[in-house]
Amino acid sequence: MRTIKYITLNGRIPSYTADGIAVMNTCHYISKNGFNLSLIIPDEMGLGKKKYNNEWSFYGLEKNFNIKKIRTPFTGMLSSILFLLKIACLSFRGKQAIYHVRHIQLAVVVGILGRITIFESHNFKKAQNSKLLFHLFIFLIKRNKSISIISTTHAGAEAYQQCGVPADKIKVLPNGVDVRKFNDIKTPKDILRSELKIPKYQNVACHAGSLYEGRGIEEVLYAAKKLPDVLFLFAGGPQKRVDYYENYCSEKGVKNVLFVGFIQQDKLHKYILASDFVLMPYTSKTKTKEFMSLMKMFDYLASGRPIIATDFPVISEILDHRENAILVEPDSGRAIYDGIKLLTDSPELSAKIGKNALEEAEKYTWKIRGKEISDWYKINLISNV
Repeated sequence: MRTIKYITLNGRIPSYTADGIAVMNTCHYISKNGFNLSLIIPDEMGLGKKKYNNEWSFYGLEKNFNIKKIRTPFTGMLSSILFLLKIACLSFRGKQAIYHVRHIQLAVVVGILGRITIFESHNFKKAQNSKLLFHLFIFLIKRNKSISIISTTHAGAEAYQQCGVPADKIKVLPNGVDVRKFNDIKTPKDILRSELKIPKYQNVACHAGSLYEGRGIEEVLYAAKKLPDVLFLFAGGPQKRVDYYENYCSEKGVKNVLFVGFIQQDKLHKYILASDFVLMPYTSKTKTKEFMSLMKMFDYLASGRPIIATDFPVISEILDHRENAILVEPDSGRAIYDGIKLLTDSPELSAKIGKNALEEAEKYTWKIRGKEISDWYKINLISNV
């Protein structure tokens, strides 16, 4: 059984962060395909060992892989540097393993040592911004048959190809979703609304996620003011941003809004299912708009709720206008208004889009993603025998 070293610089496991959910599910389903996998993460000042006992149950997964936490006596940049040095020592000894890494710093460290390296790139721009490391990685991958890339978007894959990376060294695999998290909630919508203190007899448009700049909140609130019969529910965001937008709504006279602040992942699914429509209104100010593979998008699909989303190319890789979503132009509150109005006025279209969204979600489960990664490992093993 071939050994996989799955390594990330993000040590926030367990947590409800998107990174943590993606890492744990990916590792689980790779292991399901017959690999001996160890997840290796930094443990700044040993904090992880003191706080948690069972990371797998936190994510609703069986324990079928190991987690190795490399303790560092620092935090921040010093912690990352020490972690990278320890990974270099580990990869120097472990010549037979496959190293699956989520950061370009790690890809360079293990790639220089000639190990079989899979760099899982979630944002080409972020990797490119590393400048010297990025150029070194491109140099290595062009000359070393043991290095390849998993890109979470076609846009990212095309960008790497423009840098000279051969197409056959890149596998496109978007993020995934655990459809069980939605399927296991059997509570009817009206009961969910009573539980969550949401009005029963009103259309609800839900924005799940942070409230930071570039996320289209002002544009949504423009639409809210023009749609007083629709309740706009905002689930997520730090209290500081919630306070800001509550004051903003008061000044603008927007009354049909409900901000509930940060919600843990298990309860967030209930807010989504209690809604009629879900919103993904990214704008031209969104820094990751060119290369993002949004886990929220797959959660939205799995909920079966019609999505109103900004029509960026990277989003339309998955979403199809009037088929599994309504796609609208960016930076336009009027466009969001038109999208919601279209769905409220067209129940048949809304039902069709919701049904198609559910079917689309089944193509992007973590189980399927784990199988495709495992098959990619085998391709790389064959080419590196």
